[in-house]
Amino acid sequence: MNHVQNRLNRITDNEGINTILIIGSGINFIDLSGAEMLVNEAKRLQQLGGGLYFCNLKPLVYDKIVRSGFINKIGNDHFFDQKRNAIRRIYKKLDRDICASCSARVFDECV
Repeated sequence: MNHVQNRLNRITDNEGINTILIIGSGINFIDLSGAEMLVNEAKRLQQLGGGLYFCNLKPLVYDKIVRSGFINKIGNDHFFDQKRNAIRRIYKKLDRDICASCSARVFDECV
């Protein structure tokens, strides 16, 4: 999980992005230390004015997060079944000035 934490830090430090969506379809297992790291990263991103969000987690991974109580520490509203729903929710929280200057227009929500 150190790799994941380092990557999240590089995203915030180098790219100035503080709202991150992790698409979890490739995650097969999260251990205790990994879950704790994700909680800490979620809190760090929240302090920066953003947040850490998840979508498409496999049922067994999601169930483990629920049973361990980590979902409550991150916030149930940060977990989504579908990427489309996550992006719709996250988009409402983004800085409109940054969105206005972005030329990528990769999401349906982009104006």
